[in-house]
Amino acid sequence: MLPYPPPLLPEPITVPGNVADGDYIQRVRFIRAVGLFHLATVLAIAGVVALFLKPSVMPYLAGSSPEAMVPVAFVSVLALSAARKAPLLPQLVILAIFLVSGSAALSFWIAAWHDSFPAFVEAVGVVAAVAYTALLAYNLFCGRDYSFGGEFVLSALAVVAAGVTVAFRYGLTVAETVTAIVTSIALITYWVYDLAMVIRRRTLAETPQAVVDLYRDLVNFVGFPVRILRMPRRKGRTAN
Repeated sequence: MLPYPPPLLPEPITVPGNVADGDYIQRVRFIRAVGLFHLATVLAIAGVVALFLKPSVMPYLAGSSPEAMVPVAFVSVLALSAARKAPLLPQLVILAIFLVSGSAALSFWIAAWHDSFPAFVEAVGVVAAVAYTALLAYNLFCGRDYSFGGEFVLSALAVVAAGVTVAFRYGLTVAETVTAIVTSIALITYWVYDLAMVIRRRTLAETPQAVVDLYRDLVNFVGFPVRILRMPRRKGRTAN
């Protein structure tokens, strides 16, 4: 048995009977169902944020201490991570708390930044919207030849094109343009990579749980660089 180099990234968690080991057609259907369901919740969040940002609603939000929503959102996503093995209903309740509190906090931040950098904030919103629209379009029209790599590349190209366009439209600086593009590509990277990992630890009967995982893994993604640094580098594994 010969040793071979360890992987560049931490190996994913897997469970018996996971979606990734199943039939290809069923795998694509599962990925599309989870992806579309999650993107629908992102659209719902965008709608809530847009509602909070309305001039008739924002004063009520500002008067309810939106800063307090930040720790609520943080604690709720930690609770969601800790409740991985809990029944689905408690997980959905925690997720709802996280989405409402997170939307309120995000609305407050957007309003504060918009006062100082209106063009930049609007441009980031447009580019992020293009990013999620590209992901949605790929999931709807990719057919049976689903590819995480292809989804990432096509969505990233759409983001770059959108970033350059809004840079001229809003008169952004080079730094602002790069920030808008990098931020949206980071969102795409998280979404595509985590969806690829979710199918290894969920079965075909766990579509709602997989959707929740895409939010729950926000905590794991923050600690992902630490996991990479802690990986063994000296000793290669042995092939069976």
